[in-house]
Amino acid sequence: MTGRIPWPASEQAGGPVDEVLSAVRQRFPDVVVERWTGKFPADDDNVWFLDRSGVAEVQIDTSPEGTPPFVIESDDEPMVRAGDVRNAITVVLRLLEG
Repeated sequence: MTGRIPWPASEQAGGPVDEVLSAVRQRFPDVVVERWTGKFPADDDNVWFLDRSGVAEVQIDTSPEGTPPFVIESDDEPMVRAGDVRNAITVVLRLLEG
């Protein structure tokens, strides 16, 4: 399958992005998390979409296996590059508050 796929809390990337997603889910239980999956093995699948319907959507791009740096984007804010988990959590939570 190509495109966004549901990324339930039980799924783990095995890297620091798991901490970011966990913190977001704790703060916003209504968030829907999806992960990009490409068609070919070389396609970058280190992209997550976090959506709070009617509030905000945030995209997080990571290095392989969900490692920093985290490139965080939303339609309403300029792109942010976070070098660590703590900073990434702060930015994503702020953006998802709407």
